[in-house]
Amino acid sequence: MSLKQQIHDIMWDKDSLRGNWGLRVFLHLLARIFRVVVLLRGILFESGIFKATPLGRKTISVGNITVGGTGKTPFVILLARLLSRGGRSVVVLSRGYAARRGEMADEEKVLRELLPEVPVVVNADRRRAARDFLGKADGDVFLLDDGFQHRQARRDLDIVLLDATCPFGNGNLLPRGILREPCEALGRAGLIVLTHSNETSAEQIAWLRGECERLAPQAPVIQAAHVAIGVSSLDQLERRWPLEMLRGPVGACSAIGSPRGFFQTLEDCGAEIVVERIFADHHDLTAEEVGELCQACRERGVRKLVVTHKDAVKMRRHLGLFGEIEVLVLHVEMRILYGETELVSSLDRLFAA
Repeated sequence: MSLKQQIHDIMWDKDSLRGNWGLRVFLHLLARIFRVVVLLRGILFESGIFKATPLGRKTISVGNITVGGTGKTPFVILLARLLSRGGRSVVVLSRGYAARRGEMADEEKVLRELLPEVPVVVNADRRRAARDFLGKADGDVFLLDDGFQHRQARRDLDIVLLDATCPFGNGNLLPRGILREPCEALGRAGLIVLTHSNETSAEQIAWLRGECERLAPQAPVIQAAHVAIGVSSLDQLERRWPLEMLRGPVGACSAIGSPRGFFQTLEDCGAEIVVERIFADHHDLTAEEVGELCQACRERGVRKLVVTHKDAVKMRRHLGLFGEIEVLVLHVEMRILYGETELVSSLDRLFAA
C-alpha cells in the first residue's frame, strides 16, 4: 500500500487499529501544528489585523469544515438556479482545485455544463476573480464555491455544508483527520446545510442538529439530499435515460470525496454492484487503470460501468478504451428536504439589506 493511501486510510479511520502507529503519531503531531496555524489565522482576521475585502456585490460563500464530498458543487448549482429564478444575475467564483495546467478543474466542467447561462470565473484568489469579472461585465451576486476558509473575501452570507453521515470525521484536524478547521468554526456560519440527510438515522440527525445549535446558535439548519434524476451515456451527457437502466449487475467507479453515497444510490436504483473501484477525490484515471477496470468487468460478466458526472468529464478522453463496456453516467441533484423556507428567508434578508 502506498504512503498516500495509508495516510488517507488513517484520516478516515480505515486502517487497522494495530498498525501504522508511527505514522499515526507523526500525523497527530502535524495536526497539532496545523491547529495552531488555523487558530492564529482566525485571531488575525477577527482582530482586524488581516482584512477581508468586499467584492463589490452581494457575496455568498458555500463551503465546509472538512475535506471530502459534502456536496458543495451540487448545492452551488441549486442556489444559482434558485437565485436566477428570482431574477438575480449570478456569478460563480471557483478556485479551480486540482486542475491540470491548461485544463479545467472537475467542478468547473460540471458547473459550466449544468449552469450554461451562469458565468464561472476561476481563480484561487477570489478577490482578483471578482475584480477581473466586474472590469468586463456585471452581476448581482457572487457565489464562492468552496469559500468558507477563503476569509480574504468578505461575504454577506456563509453557508456551511455538513455531511450528515460523517460530519466531523474522527474529530481530528488535517492530516490526522478530515477537519479543515476546528468544529467551533461553525460559529461563523450564517446557515448550515446537512447533506446526505436521507442516508442516516433520525437519531443521528437529532444529535447533529443539537451540535449545530450548540456551536452556531445563530444559524438556521436545513436538511438536503442527493437525488438521482437519470443516467446518460459517456459520449452523450445531454441525453437522459430513466434510472431503470441501472438495474442488474454493474461495475461502479468513483473518484469523489464521498463515494458511499454514490454506491448506495446505485443500489437504491436496483443495481447489483459486482465490480467496485474507489480512487482518491479528483483522481484522473490513467489508460492503464481504465484497462484494468474494463478487464475486471469482463471477467465478472459485467457489461455496464457506472460513474459520477464529476468523473465522467475526465473519463471522456478514454472513450475509445471501453470497447463493449457501456459506460453510464449517474446524474444527481441536491434537493431540500426540510427548511427551504429558512433558506429563502436568509436570501431575502440578504438582498433586503
